[in-house]
Amino acid sequence: MQHVQDLLARMDRLERQNRSLKRWGMAAAVLGGVGILASAAAVCDSVSAERFVVRDSRGKERVRLTAYETGGVPKLSFLDDKGKTVFSLGVCEKNSGYIEVTGSNGLARSAFSVQDGRAVLEPVAKTDAKSEPRTGL
Repeated sequence: MQHVQDLLARMDRLERQNRSLKRWGMAAAVLGGVGILASAAAVCDSVSAERFVVRDSRGKERVRLTAYETGGVPKLSFLDDKGKTVFSLGVCEKNSGYIEVTGSNGLARSAFSVQDGRAVLEPVAKTDAKSEPRTGL
């Protein structure tokens, strides 16, 4: 009879230990999950750079978002397969926006800005083939 009572006492102690281990394991899993989620949020908070470039499957630059070449003002440019800018959106020094479309010869064909809530057609300054086209804004 003593043997059965000892066996029952051991089973009772093992069951309590098992319940305790389950609780601690669940708490550790929850804390680990919260830690992983918190670290992922910290990593994805923001990305900073003076220039972002999107390249195609051949490694050619196709889209450029920059504030580097433009002296700190933002500009988004779309490039053709030869690397020439064909379309741009940006902010000029007067804090107005502009859209610029470039012709096949490298000269800007048209551009306009929004100033004081009005769309304004601006003359386009001609450039040589080596530099980016600029508007007269």
